[in-house]
Amino acid sequence: MKFFLRVKGKKKYALCFLFGLILTLALPPFYIFAALFAFAPFLLLLNSCQSRKQAFATGWWFGFGFFVAGLYWIANALLIDPLKFAWLIPFAVCGLPAILAICLGLVAVLTYMLPRPGWRRIVIFAGFWLLMEIARSYLFTGFPWNLIGYSWDFSDSFIQIASVTGIWGLSFIAVLFGAMPYVFLQPEISRKQRIIFPAIILAIMAAIFIFGMIRLDGAIMWGRKLQVNLIQANIPQTLKWNPAEAKENFMRHLELTSYTDKKLADNLIVWPESAVPFLLQEQPELLRAITDVMPHGAYLATGGIRLEGNQRENSRYWNSFFVIDDEADILGVYDKSHLVPFGEYVPFRKFLPFIEKVAGGMGDFSVGGGPKTINLPDGIKIGPLICYEIIFPHQVVESENRPDIIVNVTNDGWYGFSTGPYQHFETARMRAVEEGIPVIRAANSGISGAIDRYGRVIARLGLNKKGNLQSEIVLPNRGENYTKTTFGRFGAAAIILIVFISGFFAAFIKKS
Repeated sequence: MKFFLRVKGKKKYALCFLFGLILTLALPPFYIFAALFAFAPFLLLLNSCQSRKQAFATGWWFGFGFFVAGLYWIANALLIDPLKFAWLIPFAVCGLPAILAICLGLVAVLTYMLPRPGWRRIVIFAGFWLLMEIARSYLFTGFPWNLIGYSWDFSDSFIQIASVTGIWGLSFIAVLFGAMPYVFLQPEISRKQRIIFPAIILAIMAAIFIFGMIRLDGAIMWGRKLQVNLIQANIPQTLKWNPAEAKENFMRHLELTSYTDKKLADNLIVWPESAVPFLLQEQPELLRAITDVMPHGAYLATGGIRLEGNQRENSRYWNSFFVIDDEADILGVYDKSHLVPFGEYVPFRKFLPFIEKVAGGMGDFSVGGGPKTINLPDGIKIGPLICYEIIFPHQVVESENRPDIIVNVTNDGWYGFSTGPYQHFETARMRAVEEGIPVIRAANSGISGAIDRYGRVIARLGLNKKGNLQSEIVLPNRGENYTKTTFGRFGAAAIILIVFISGFFAAFIKKS
């Protein structure tokens, strides 16, 4: 342990980077539980800092390793058209992690500035980490990817606490647990602390697990049943936006849709993001082609492009979500509001006129108006989300008109065979638990699936598979209190209160 306290300079920062890399192994799809213990040596390295500048650098290198390993798959999107975008790979693979690592640098500085000994340092560090994750979910449009709480997604029981605290509560306990060996590695920590603190953490974890078991055991699974068919065409991203392949790509979706059981009632068919490569509202023959393969009484939800204005001048484009009935009428439209920077629009475009958006095609997409519920004639309420909009805790449903089901359309073909699609799918599970609303997810290429309101996967179609995935979803009974979770009502309020109480206790209680 003295080694961690003595190591300095480049060796120290290299170790921080290494432990950051190791920490990502706790996340999907690996779930290597012991990787959480990377927090403990990081705190030892933080202890050896002699200034705020050193503390920031220690946290920054730890964060840089964490984000480089967690977000490396972004480079795959730039290799779809390498002649245009390969030069951006160093900026994407290192630039974005470098910016995000600033957050962990600040966490390290704040922890360093409150030099409380023993278990107190762990609690204070966990509290600052948690507040950083909440800030990362909202500031500058937000990017809450790979919150450390997703390391618990391997257990349906353990993640049920997210119905109260959201994903952030799971992050808080993940840091407390991962840093727990710190109390054994510091020689000046008393034997009493080495027994009591781990015992408390393990007791809290046991209580969380028991809460989850009880919640799942009492799961209410009666209500209106909705038959869903999720279309995953598995079109290679190199062909997805090729104009010469547009008709063939559209026909693939029609063919897969034709396999839908025509005898089922209450049927919702879902095509993925941008499944329709044409302007749907201007081509009624496309609508008729779709309805020709749909069962009577069914609805189809699909991603597509929406246009307002003249196609040559003063036009605005949206990455949109359409709901169509079996009479070829468009019943509702939702415009994506959380756009991907440099993917769907270029920030500060007037200063970066030489950069094109990675998605290609027309100009920058316009921003939609935020979460929206589409009300269908038969009373079903759909909450549409496009692509990575599903990753934003407490920002996924219209609060005044909560949906019966969240429908997430996406295209993870950009990221190839990597950890990205697996991480993305797990965020959908967490939103189901947080909001108490089932989620269905249709991906062009990625992972499509049906998830119940408790985050349990009912049906799943794997990465790089093609098919029509059929499942049955039980919708919540609207108006009953149990369908709206504590987190659905209050958002992050519960976990912020817990963190402030814990932090106050750690910072000001009499030393023991």
